[in-house]
Amino acid sequence: MPSNCRLIIHVAILFVLLNANSTTCHTKGLRPKRSSGKQLSVNMTQVQYSEQQFMKWVDFVGSLKHTLFRTAKNKVFPSYTLTVDRNPVYGDFTSIQDAIDSLPMINVVRVVIRVHAGLYKEKVTIPPFKSFITIEGAGADKTIVEWGDTAQTPGPKGQPLGTYGSATFAVNSPYFIAKNITFKFLGAQDTLYDHLGRHYYKDCYIEGSVDFIFGNGLSLFENCHVHAIAPIIGAVTAQGRNSILDDTGFSFVNCKVTGSGALYLGRAWGPFSRVVFAYTYMDNIIIPKGWYNWGDPSRQMTVFYGQYKCTGAGASFAGRVSWSRELTDEEMERTRERIRAAYNRKVMKRNFQVGDLVPRRAVASKNKGKLDPNWEGPLRVVKVLAGGAYELEELNGKMLPRAWNVSNLKKYYP
Repeated sequence: MPSNCRLIIHVAILFVLLNANSTTCHTKGLRPKRSSGKQLSVNMTQVQYSEQQFMKWVDFVGSLKHTLFRTAKNKVFPSYTLTVDRNPVYGDFTSIQDAIDSLPMINVVRVVIRVHAGLYKEKVTIPPFKSFITIEGAGADKTIVEWGDTAQTPGPKGQPLGTYGSATFAVNSPYFIAKNITFKFLGAQDTLYDHLGRHYYKDCYIEGSVDFIFGNGLSLFENCHVHAIAPIIGAVTAQGRNSILDDTGFSFVNCKVTGSGALYLGRAWGPFSRVVFAYTYMDNIIIPKGWYNWGDPSRQMTVFYGQYKCTGAGASFAGRVSWSRELTDEEMERTRERIRAAYNRKVMKRNFQVGDLVPRRAVASKNKGKLDPNWEGPLRVVKVLAGGAYELEELNGKMLPRAWNVSNLKKYYP
């Protein structure tokens, strides 16, 4: 989640990428009308209405003039914007959930939902097939989403919701982005449920006490502020990798860990748990042992916990458990080489398709132009052109003004 995103206090937030590697069409869908008060016909349910909207989109795409021998001249814009404001005069919708519900059941076009300043007391869920949604607030201190469910809150059938069901803001679809917004919870344990998929968190503030970043995602936290409010003992992470075959783990780079109480860097929720802190400042609240085996000594043989060039009073490796690692320069270089090799295998030997993300530094202009340094990266492929060129957009939906060749990927290392 890009800049200025804030996650604060704390039952569960769920970010899930389903089928993130699948190819998805990126054609303009049917834009909902401005009014959020559309009345359904007497005999039509919300599901039937969604299906109707989707079939309208199918008919629309089928009416376009396509050809097997040249690029289709589709002049439809690749994205659009909806607004949310508590005052219906100033927005398309008065709640975030209403804006999401207005989208087709299967969404294949980038939709930016701009949420104006205000406190939105609602529980928000994005279903699996509503992809390509961006939630953009007016600022982390201005746009706040708040709800109060806990794992013990009774659900519709009277049974406790559980951790998974208690999320204030739950994302179950791929290609989701949130920025300049706060998700606020009432509680302290299990703040950010990084359940499944690959995620990028940048410039986020995440607060909690016990296992407040947990799940089995493959996630990078960059320039994030992790703040503990543990009254006695807590833990930052509980990474849930369950198999040696999984490709998951948490990486914290250029972050800072502050707060109160005595804090473990992580607990081995999964037997193959993976967490690394690099170039991270740690306040004097880190328990010297650093890591906890979840009460199962056998996990000490299979987890991977490490740190590299961290600073602060809590970063000293003296006293760390023997089964954690202080990574050396040589180990980090080998890691970089593996990343390069994996990157070459997955990216260099295939053509990009609609929906793929491209590193910004890897893009060269077909017209020998230069990338504007203010453009955000990575970039997304909107359209594949002849001759190995692409039309690209920023993650916020802004189109780049010319065609681009992805020609110098070998110079880029993630």
